[in-house]
Amino acid sequence: MRMKILIVNDDGWETRGILELAKALRERDHEPIVFAPAENVSGQGTSMNLLPTVMIDVHEKEGIPMFAVHGTTIDCVMIGTAYAPDVDMVISGINYGLNTGGDILTSGTVAGAQDAIRRDYPSVAVSINSYAPQHLPEVARYFCDLLENKLKDVISNKYALNINIPDLPVNEIKGIVVAPISEKRWLKDITFELNGDKMKAKFRGYKPDISGERDTDVNYINQNYITISPILVNYNDYNLIQNISRALNPRERGRV
Repeated sequence: MRMKILIVNDDGWETRGILELAKALRERDHEPIVFAPAENVSGQGTSMNLLPTVMIDVHEKEGIPMFAVHGTTIDCVMIGTAYAPDVDMVISGINYGLNTGGDILTSGTVAGAQDAIRRDYPSVAVSINSYAPQHLPEVARYFCDLLENKLKDVISNKYALNINIPDLPVNEIKGIVVAPISEKRWLKDITFELNGDKMKAKFRGYKPDISGERDTDVNYINQNYITISPILVNYNDYNLIQNISRALNPRERGRV
């Protein structure tokens, strides 16, 4: 079935991730439309532009129209779905670097997929396990095969799918695992330098210790599996609401 698909990302409109994905979708007779940030906004999560006007640069790459939004990933979803409200789904990616574990909380890629769900569009976030991918065209085509042959049956506007793919030849990928999200996240050492009335904070990031980690997205992607993790966008735990309400005011049920 031919689909009109909005592509967004947080790496910026010039990255190969969105171009290779758009080309792979077009090869399958889908209609990709790209709204991506004018600059890299990685790590900005759900941030959005609050100004009344957002500028958009109109470009074209290899016959694919690309709209470079001077804003965030969330802005791209808002503007893209307003410009083309008839899109069938939203794909956020292909992102450079993993979006696994606790790092999804600050990921613009994942935030874009979640925002699309809130706007009632089926959505997935897709990331590749490299910041300088060597197999991007092949991975993009493989993802499109998955989309048409398997993912189409589980994509929904009730949850987002967070997908991470190894940067490997397809025949070296071990398989697909639906996995819960790890509690691990990238760690940072922070050191300070004081110079008069100025202080500089320096960050050094490093991977978490995953020894003992089992049955999570972090574990499986490190074993060269594709990981798929469904993400809910309703933060309410109604049992917890009731329990805390009773604890704070046991004489009233469900109200504080």
